[in-house]
Amino acid sequence: MHGLRYAYAQNRHEELTGWSCPTAGGPVTKDLTPEQREIDHEARLTFSRELGHEREAVTAIWVADRRERGQTMRHSAQLTIIIC
Repeated sequence: MHGLRYAYAQNRHEELTGWSCPTAGGPVTKDLTPEQREIDHEARLTFSRELGHEREAVTAIWVADRRERGQTMRHSAQLTIIIC
């Protein structure tokens, strides 16, 4: 079941943004332009809702690379609870 969530999130990220997510070899958030960051943010909110969540932070589990997941975990107590 979790594998399906990963695949769905990664596919939706590319459909909504036009580029691969970091997990699939795409750019990490810090390398995006401000405009691309907004597109990325909206895409993550969209597929987060589609997968039954209401927070962008949970999307790091599905689409962020290790470096981004570590940053998100430090900045989001909610994500740490979900992972643990």
